[in-house]
Amino acid sequence: SVQVGYDISYEQIQGGRLIDGHDRSIFEIATFLSMEYRVTDNFKIRPGIRYTHNNMHSSPLIPSLNAKIDVGTNLGFRFGYGMGYRAPSLREMYFEFFDSNHRIIGNENLIPERGHHYSISLTNRSLSISGNPLVISLNGFFNTIRDQITYGRSNQNIQITTLINQSRFKSKGFSIGASFQPGQFDVNTSFSYTGRRNILSAKAEDVGYLFTPELGVNLGFHSRNRVWSTRLNYKFYGKQPVYGIDIEDDFQEARLSSIDPFHWMDLSVGRVLGDQFRLSAGLRNILNVTDVNSTPAVGSIHPTGDVDYTSYGR
Repeated sequence: SVQVGYDISYEQIQGGRLIDGHDRSIFEIATFLSMEYRVTDNFKIRPGIRYTHNNMHSSPLIPSLNAKIDVGTNLGFRFGYGMGYRAPSLREMYFEFFDSNHRIIGNENLIPERGHHYSISLTNRSLSISGNPLVISLNGFFNTIRDQITYGRSNQNIQITTLINQSRFKSKGFSIGASFQPGQFDVNTSFSYTGRRNILSAKAEDVGYLFTPELGVNLGFHSRNRVWSTRLNYKFYGKQPVYGIDIEDDFQEARLSSIDPFHWMDLSVGRVLGDQFRLSAGLRNILNVTDVNSTPAVGSIHPTGDVDYTSYGR
């Protein structure tokens, strides 16, 4: 099978929140082609290509390739590769946003980011516990991006954020997940371990990969007639590397800092009303996490600790 298509987008910004007060617009049109080819009954490949014209930034041809192999009915293997390209939006370049907890400043010097993305996955549906199906999935990935568009926070005031281009960003990691449905319950668990390697500029120090663990548990229960249901979501976020921006007069320098680990939990209850409606209510942030310690960058101009606001305005 062959799929051909196009995307057209037009973005315009105007108003008093722009950095220089000038109205601007971006026009973008993209065409893409993908084809699925069945090599055998259990092996399929899908190559693709995409081209985007942007009136502010040049764009390369963007290829992709995906493959799927099924071993019987219970074991599946997938592989994916895609070249990545993203131009900065007008909001990222020129918009300024202010409220009681944020000050986000655009960066008109941003350039497009380009990258390569690889992923593999393996899913096993052959297992069971007491007759209840158990699905296990393993996933791995590797990404490399040049000039990644990302946020950098001020080390002097954590509420001030701007956009920056990282010279080189790499990430790699794996995740394992399991889903189990015993009777009226369903249990989904996941664990991931992600390494990020940030090189801000050609002169910046390369500290290697910094790994972050994440653990998630999702517990669900439904009544026998499936009218009532409840769900509990828990997630643990490990220590996360972020960039802080040292601002001294008109000079800006980005330095590596981090956000401390924290736990998060939500609870929801739902009820089906007739054939077309569902009513739900819940509690968000049961553990009342409102701020998380933020470790300042080593060697920062003003090395004072601060907090990262996680759930303000609840």
